[in-house]
Amino acid sequence: MSCADKYDVPQLMKVCADLVVRQLNPVNYLDTLEEAIQGHADGIVKCLEMVDAKGYRILSSDQFSAISQKALRKILQRSTLMAEENDVYLAAERYRQDTAR
Repeated sequence: MSCADKYDVPQLMKVCADLVVRQLNPVNYLDTLEEAIQGHADGIVKCLEMVDAKGYRILSSDQFSAISQKALRKILQRSTLMAEENDVYLAAERYRQDTAR
């Protein structure tokens, strides 16, 4: 995808984004979200939909503390996130503690 971005080839960017979306699964959703944030809107939408649906599992995963602050903001701003407020708070606090190390 970075090559498609670098040379500004919209059709190639679309093909890459479609491939990423087709390969999206619960194991790679946070990594894919990180990639999608770099400018691939289709991927962002699909990743965030999966984050919404799997809210608690995502927030409690080991991968959660490794995401970027930009990804964290995108997730925490979701009004459709399927997780209890307390779980969201605890995940944000765990993220803060883990990234402070």
